[in-house]
Amino acid sequence: MHQHKNKNVTSSYESCFSKALSFLGKRDLSSFELEMKLKKQGFRTEHINLVILKCVEFDYINDKKFAENFFNYQKKKLYGPIKIKSDLLMKKIDADLVENLITLYSESDEEFVNAEKFFLKIKYKLEKKDSPQKRIQSFFSSISQRGFSKTAAYRIYEKYLKFFNKKYDDY
Repeated sequence: MHQHKNKNVTSSYESCFSKALSFLGKRDLSSFELEMKLKKQGFRTEHINLVILKCVEFDYINDKKFAENFFNYQKKKLYGPIKIKSDLLMKKIDADLVENLITLYSESDEEFVNAEKFFLKIKYKLEKKDSPQKRIQSFFSSISQRGFSKTAAYRIYEKYLKFFNKKYDDY
């Protein structure tokens, strides 16, 4: 009877590992995300912990690589450092690693360049606003929701001041 119990524990660990590989085959996950997915499936904590250790050992999960890939992908999608930082911290990525990635982005001109690209994407929508005040308000709201800093937003505002101050009738 004792052997039967061990067999179930082993098969449960194996099915947990198999499920982890299935999740990881679909997309990269942080160790925290994998843990949460496995918990949702009802696997025992001790099996989940062993599976995560094994996945780290085999480099199937690597939070540093995950953070860097996620960070680069989000930048390409024109998200700002504030939003990216928040998302990474929610995925339980090490705060120091997140801070290093975000600092490089914020302190370079790359944030401004991406914020400007985002602005140019929403410019048409902003043009439809019937007053400069509404246009400015909508711009700052949109750029903030996208996770860009106030500094980047004000730089864009200053660069495109004529656009923001045009009256609707001037079009």
